[in-house]
Amino acid sequence: MKSERLLRIPSHRMAIGMLLTCMLVGCAKQVKESFVGADDRQEIKSNKTGLDREKPKNKDGQSNQVVRERDIDLMPLLDVRIQKKAIAENSYVGGYTRFYLDDETTNGSDSNTLKGTDRRKYADEHRRVLSRIVAGRELSRVLSVKMTMKNPALVSAATLASASYSSTFSKGESWTTEVNSRVFLTPYFRVDSNGLAKLEISINASASSKDQVSSKILPLLQGALQLAAPGSALLTSLNAPRFTQASQFADGALSSLFTQAIVERSSNEYEPSLWFSSEGLAEISARFPLDTAIVQSSGRPIGTWTIKAAPPIISIFSVVPVKPSDASADWDKNGEGASNQAKRAFQQLSPQYVLSFPVAENLSLKGALLSDNGVAAAMDAIKRLSGDATATSAATQRSSGSMSEKLIDDVRELCNRIDEKAQALGLNRFDAAATVWAFSFGADLSSKEGVALRDSRNRCAAAELASAVGLNEGTRAMTR
Repeated sequence: MKSERLLRIPSHRMAIGMLLTCMLVGCAKQVKESFVGADDRQEIKSNKTGLDREKPKNKDGQSNQVVRERDIDLMPLLDVRIQKKAIAENSYVGGYTRFYLDDETTNGSDSNTLKGTDRRKYADEHRRVLSRIVAGRELSRVLSVKMTMKNPALVSAATLASASYSSTFSKGESWTTEVNSRVFLTPYFRVDSNGLAKLEISINASASSKDQVSSKILPLLQGALQLAAPGSALLTSLNAPRFTQASQFADGALSSLFTQAIVERSSNEYEPSLWFSSEGLAEISARFPLDTAIVQSSGRPIGTWTIKAAPPIISIFSVVPVKPSDASADWDKNGEGASNQAKRAFQQLSPQYVLSFPVAENLSLKGALLSDNGVAAAMDAIKRLSGDATATSAATQRSSGSMSEKLIDDVRELCNRIDEKAQALGLNRFDAAATVWAFSFGADLSSKEGVALRDSRNRCAAAELASAVGLNEGTRAMTR
């Protein structure tokens, strides 16, 4: 019988032998070239960073030209086009604006259909029963915007789009999708010359085999939006902390849920000269990976949004713009243009509307003034001095000597304290003057004290401005 003997070579020895053989026949060079790629097999110089490549020398021996490889798109799911055109419009300082996002891809305000795109097919994202038996699957994708402002201080966040998918054997399959076409990032706020707005646009995409994302992410984000409700059309020093709390809540929710995630984020800062361009601050285009394997998906376009600042208004009590539509180049010469616009805004203004204006949740402007220590002290000083004299005009009392200089000083102090508090809350100088005027009609002052408060001759700047914009004209100045 013929016997055969098998030769068994340990695997590591075989690997070493193959490597030595490869080195002898010169295949190491081929391996090196295979890593470089078919289109990049020119020699890479060792003193280059890897981004620069040297072309071969020509036949005349001229110096080589260095070409640069194309930049890689580090954020394939997120595209942000930045606005760089500044507008020199100093007259907007002191007005009120607010930031919002507009969906540029819908067919109309009553439609969520993207123009020129295919409809989403849920069947393409469906998983077979056998796959769900083997392992569950949770997918979530969120496109969000965060705005951090300085002067005024504000942190605000909003969700533009979100899509979640749950696939388990016990619960079956479910899809939840939300797209916001128009979102207000901030309430109205006063524009300051040294203001700054920082925008952070983020896409978070996560895949998990546990039930920890899709069933929780949307309720958490909706809760953050409810928490941010300011209780006022105006951003004030009293309601600004609510926005910060809501933003921190949303950030924490996203960070805790997306344990295995793709995160793309774009961050840019804008000064006021860049806010009011007709093209907006930035244009956002995004893609969502809709496949169950988010890393392997190139993503599908979900929309385009533009971040804009609303045309500034002159008063929070009106919709009259700071700059009229037919304004000439020198419309605000010496500040007269803005004063004329304020006069237009205050034509139908009533004291009750001003005093009842909400500045925080369950708090009116009048309540905020009366709770201020400076205003309260000035009120106490007036009450201690006040007598039972018949209420007449301030001019008559001064000419007869019936109004003491002490009362004039106390009323001027009250006027200044109201002005300071109103502007500290976030009102501009015109609305602070309107606040002084409205406060003079309140039940907390007698007729005599009210007349003295709104008299422009009490040497209070706010009272003088109120008179200049027409608040003391007509019967409004004589009715309570």
